[in-house]
Amino acid sequence: MVTRSAAFDDLVVTTTERFRSVLGRYWQEVEFAVQDVPPLAPTRWEQGVALARVFPASGRHPTRVVLYRRPIESLVQRGDDIHDVVYEVLVEQVALILGVDADDVDDAVGGPGR
Repeated sequence: MVTRSAAFDDLVVTTTERFRSVLGRYWQEVEFAVQDVPPLAPTRWEQGVALARVFPASGRHPTRVVLYRRPIESLVQRGDDIHDVVYEVLVEQVALILGVDADDVDDAVGGPGR
């Protein structure tokens, strides 16, 4: 039996692979991670609970994208599909890393299809 946490981790791993070609040479410089909840209150530019955050590279640490499982799952409880939510969150985070519009990332990846 797979736990919800393990299933979410697997979904994130599978979904991040779809962004490999979009990130190109940056792929090796980006680390994806999952935490249950954000460790900090929302920043002043975030509205509501953060679903994910990008932490820029620092020293020997690569750029890190952290998705927050529980806030994402709360959206699913309201009727959203977890695959689509994880995909959309990753589109936004990859767009931030690349400094491009989220629609450009979405077009390059090919949409939320599984």
